[in-house]
Amino acid sequence: MHTNPTLINPTINVALKPPLGYVRPVLFGISSCTSIFFIAAYVHDKEEESIWRKFKERTTTDLHRLRDVITDESLLKHDIWKEKMRLWIQRKSELMQRLRHHLDQYQALPTHIKKSILGSAQLLLDVTEEEKVLLGITAIHLLVFGVWRIPRYQKFMQQYFVHSGDRTITLLTSVFSQRRLWHMSVNMAALWLVGPWLYNKLGREQFIATYLSLGISANVVSHVTRVAMARRWRHNVEAAKLATLGTDSALYGLLAGTTIIYPEATLIIPFLPTALSTLNLSYTLPAFLSMDAVALFFRWNRMDHIAHIGGTMMGIVYAKFGPDHLWPQALKTVRDVKASIHGRGSGNDKNGGGRPPGALMLILPEKLRLKLQKKATPAAPEGGGET
Repeated sequence: MHTNPTLINPTINVALKPPLGYVRPVLFGISSCTSIFFIAAYVHDKEEESIWRKFKERTTTDLHRLRDVITDESLLKHDIWKEKMRLWIQRKSELMQRLRHHLDQYQALPTHIKKSILGSAQLLLDVTEEEKVLLGITAIHLLVFGVWRIPRYQKFMQQYFVHSGDRTITLLTSVFSQRRLWHMSVNMAALWLVGPWLYNKLGREQFIATYLSLGISANVVSHVTRVAMARRWRHNVEAAKLATLGTDSALYGLLAGTTIIYPEATLIIPFLPTALSTLNLSYTLPAFLSMDAVALFFRWNRMDHIAHIGGTMMGIVYAKFGPDHLWPQALKTVRDVKASIHGRGSGNDKNGGGRPPGALMLILPEKLRLKLQKKATPAAPEGGGET
């Protein structure tokens, strides 16, 4: 994330207002991150409900209350993923058949063009869900970068896509804002190198929520720290007015989270000599943080080093507590609210609204039933719990 007091274009009269205090940015950070996660949990739950309906259509048993019985998401993740892949393969086949049918109606169209169209369509359909998400994030960055290139929108972009301490919304919008091509290129390359690791661990909705929340929370940490520094040392009041933008802090958070979850992971950087192309995350993150610490010590302000450190802290915290505690709690809250609206029991109802657990176990898929039975078996006195 770049920070530069001279970032504002001198040809445009955009004065930096006095920086916000502590309360509004902190409240914005808490409310926006909370809202993002609950929206992500709702979307995740909605898609899961759709998959359960497909399960129901393919079986003669009643599965519509099964989700209320199983409270451990890890027991369902593999089975739901398999069903999701099956549905997507079926959908791809249907789309390709429909496209072939339409192309066959155009007799005058040369065969080689038809083959090119079919090949391109197959290539697009083969893009994985992970790649779609990363492409979507990259596209947003490219769009914002493109708007920066339009002179008539410079004033608007500087007001609403650079966090200079006077608008809370820029705590979010500045995450997608880069003015220089090299800055955006490096950040997007880092996103594609680090992103897949956490995506495979978190899944689509949780990954997007984590990415956005890391950027926002790191900006809040930077803002509050700079305001505190300005109030503590009056001669440093300009520190709170530095214009910042970029997704670096969110990427620091993703890198930190990946390092915590996969401490032995290595990144392969293309187009570099073999000796420089492999980075061990356990060494890479401390090296970056050391450079930020040195920059802070010497008061180098070319980048928002406080945001980098803030993003790292948030990434570590979420990697420790998010996937196993915060995210399941968000899902449970969403399901409880939906259940109360529809007049059903709690999403944590062990009996699924009064249905005997034994009867439900009989209708489960064999693999899932074995998992549940194994989990329900009392642990040995020695304490060797299931991992």
